[in-house]
Amino acid sequence: MTDELQGGDFSVVEGLDGFLFLGNYAGADVMRQFTDADAVHPSVYASWATALPQWCEYFEQRGIDFLALVVPDAYLVYADKLPPGTTPTPVPPYRRIEALL
Repeated sequence: MTDELQGGDFSVVEGLDGFLFLGNYAGADVMRQFTDADAVHPSVYASWATALPQWCEYFEQRGIDFLALVVPDAYLVYADKLPPGTTPTPVPPYRRIEALL
């Protein structure tokens, strides 16, 4: 299923019980990022692990509170609703970034 009629650049994948998951977005295979531990290059994780502390320091120096929130992805919350044969990676992307911080 795609949103071609709406003009967007994304697709969805239907899981069990009609649950929908983001498949692709702007040319990126989003589902693969949550099902293949090697889908995101290690340099991306390293960039995030470098940038987040820099942002914190920048705002702290200016007396500005910085709050970063991680919204749980449907792939993890509803793993039991993924299409048959689809298994989430044991360590999702945000956990890999967290481990580097």
